[in-house]
Order: sequence, then C-alpha cells, then structure tokens
Amino acid sequence: MKLGHQCLDKIETVYSMLFAVGLVCLTWPANSQPEQKQASDASSISSPYALVTDIQTCNAATRRTRNGLQWVSQVIAENADASWVKLNSDYWYNWELEAKRRGLSCGIEGDSTTQTASSPTTQSNTPTSAELLAAQRKAQELEQQLAALKAEQEQQQQSVSNDTKLPTITIASATAKGAQGIIRGRVNDNTGIAELRVDGQMIAVDNNGNFSATTYVPEGGTSVNIEAIDLAGLSSTMSVRVDRATTQTASISFDRLNPLKRKAAINNDALALVIGVSEYKETNAKAIYADSDAKVFQDYAIEKLGVPRNRVKTLVNDGADEKDMLLATKRWLARAAKQGKTDVYIFFAGHGLASDDGSKMYLLPYDGAPELLDDTAILRDRLFSDVAAANPRSVTVFLDTCYSGTTRGTDMLIASRPIAIRALEQSIPDNFTVMTAAAGDQTAKPLEEAKHCMFS
Repeated sequence: MKLGHQCLDKIETVYSMLFAVGLVCLTWPANSQPEQKQASDASSISSPYALVTDIQTCNAATRRTRNGLQWVSQVIAENADASWVKLNSDYWYNWELEAKRRGLSCGIEGDSTTQTASSPTTQSNTPTSAELLAAQRKAQELEQQLAALKAEQEQQQQSVSNDTKLPTITIASATAKGAQGIIRGRVNDNTGIAELRVDGQMIAVDNNGNFSATTYVPEGGTSVNIEAIDLAGLSSTMSVRVDRATTQTASISFDRLNPLKRKAAINNDALALVIGVSEYKETNAKAIYADSDAKVFQDYAIEKLGVPRNRVKTLVNDGADEKDMLLATKRWLARAAKQGKTDVYIFFAGHGLASDDGSKMYLLPYDGAPELLDDTAILRDRLFSDVAAANPRSVTVFLDTCYSGTTRGTDMLIASRPIAIRALEQSIPDNFTVMTAAAGDQTAKPLEEAKHCMFS
C-alpha cells in the first residue's frame, strides 16, 4: 500500500534542489582563482589583513569600489578571527591599499606595474563569495525542509502502525430513477482512506471524503454493500437498501364522453324524456352510474340530436318515482308533441325486471318494489302505448337496463329468485326504434374505467 505520497514528493524535490546547490559549489573554476600570494613584509603578519587570503582581499577591494562597504564587513566576519573584527572604518578603509601592497591589481585601475592576481581568462562565470554564501544558506534551508519531511513521514508511518480506529461511512441519500440507483455519502478516517468499494467496484473519493456511486436496481429493490479501507488496512462495511419508485400497472382508459363535438342542427319540434335512477327507495341494489348516464344523455340530446333545451325533461333518482314518470309521458309529452311532426327521444337507465313467466317487462321507478311489479313498476308496453298516443312522427327509445333480475353489480333484485329470468321477445309499434343494453337473459354491466354503463 502506498503511504505518504505527498511527503515523498516533497523529499524528492528537496533532494533535487540540494543537488543543484552542490553543483554550484563544485563548479568554481580553479584556474580562474588569483594566486594566493603571501605578504613579503613581516610587518604585515601582525595586521588583521594577514588572516585574509589574496583572493579574499581582491574580492573585498572589488566590492568596495563597485557595490559599497557593506559586503566588506561580511568578508571579515566570515574569514577573520572574531577577536580582531571590529566594526570601525580602520578595517574597511584600505582594502585597495592592501591589494596594491600585495602587488594585486584585482581589476582596479592604478599602477600598471602591479602584479595581476588573476589569470588572463575572464571571471564572468566564476561564482562570487556572495553567490556561494547564498547557495550555502539555500542548502541549509533545504536540508531543514528535508529533515522536517522525513520527520513528518516517520510520524505518519507511526500513526498508521498504531491505528486501531475503523473508517466511518455516512450515507446522505440512496435513491433510484427507474432501474438506476444513486448512492451519495462520505467516508472519513484519522489516517486517510485508501479504497472505497461499492458492490466490489472501486469508487473515487474527493479530498473531503465525498463519493457518489450508481448501481442497477431490479424490480423490488436491492441491498448494496459499501466497504471503506483506511491506510492502516482497517475496513468498515455497511449495507444500504435501494428501492425503485412505485410503478403504475397497465390499465385501460377511455376518453371522456364529450357531446360538444360536431353539433347537430336544431330540431324545434323534437322532444326528449331522460330518466336515470341509480339509488332506489325500496331496494339496496344500486344501478351503478345510471344517474350519470342520464345527465350526459341530456346534453347529447341537445348537442347531437338537436332537441331544444326547453323541450328536454330529465328525471333523476328520487325525482323519477312512479308518479313523475307517468305524468311525464301522459301529460308533458302529450301536450308538447305535435302530431305527425315531433321526433321523440326516450332514455331510461336503471333497473328493469321481467315477470316470473317472462311475458311482461317492467321498468322500475325510484319508489318501485321488485316484489310488487304489477303495483309499483311501469310496464314497458304501457310506456310505449302512452307515447304512441301522442301520435309523434317517430320515437327512438334507449333502454340501458335488463330484465333478468340481475343488476349492474353483484346483487339480485329479488332474493327469492335464485336464477335469472329470460324475458320473451315483444312487439313494438311501427314508428318505434328501440335500442337496449341487453337481451332478455343478459345483464347490463358498468364500465368502471369510464364511470358509465357499457351501453351509454
């Protein structure tokens, strides 16, 4: 396992810099140095200058004439015994004189007869004492940095060796978009995270320990295993549950009934009687959606059949009892119809029932009792007879009902009838057109997806 990558990189950099500084020190040309000439005068031995070599004297004299006196103090401080180094002008004043006394020209204009201390070659590429001093200081700094980095590395290795704390895993979110799951979280450890795996796959972790991983989520969800390993080789694992969002099951849908499309021309002589009974007074068996069917057919009569709005009579639920239904046919329809000119439309949605022998068909009003059909229900033949008495031009009847004794649900209209009754076929008047939802032994059922009966 790789440890302390950053620390090792720093150490390599420091070594490179130290190597470069070493080259500067080693490239001082030997043939460019002035000959070190000892003073011939015995009296000079007692002088402080006697401790300074010819090349140092030349350097001091040259710097004095070119760059000021400050550098001279550095030369004495570095090369002379501290016992005689005193910061006063007596020691800084006569470096040129000392160079001339020794017969060194050092590139200073003066007596042409003085001996030259340097070789004929130029000194432009020769490191000066100041450059060497700077290089030495740089080397010292780099050595200190190297030592600090080595100490840091040793401390880190010691921390890793002594580590007993397991890495921690924190999950921020675990969601799914369709079949793809997304897990986001953070890992943390005192020595550092070496690896993070999600279901065995290596996952990248940023400098703050944050991570994000994707995975496949089958229908019904899945559990994802997350493992974090620190630099000491210690590991933590946890399991995260990822579930798919609830998906919609396949279903059948139908367009809503809309009577406003392709509006028909108005038929001023037409009449419409619309009846719908969903809930009954004398039976708990409901005719599901019958009242809704009647309300929608009312609009169809106006928009599609061209019946004027004021010539449509609608009876729904408790407004469609036996009395109301009979008065609607014998009084309202008889008065409003024009003989030979009126087109009559009749719509009934609700329960129908046949007699025990199947010879009679009844329409059950809101207050009708299935056990007393002759007394409380309306005979279908009587309804047709009352309408025919108005002598209309045509009659169109829509019967969304059945006569078997079964209902739109699972109930039976008469509990004592264990089997359904088959109604016999009956004749209808010549100018009548009758459309029914079911034959004599069939049941008119609702269409739950449309919230209407199938026939409507």
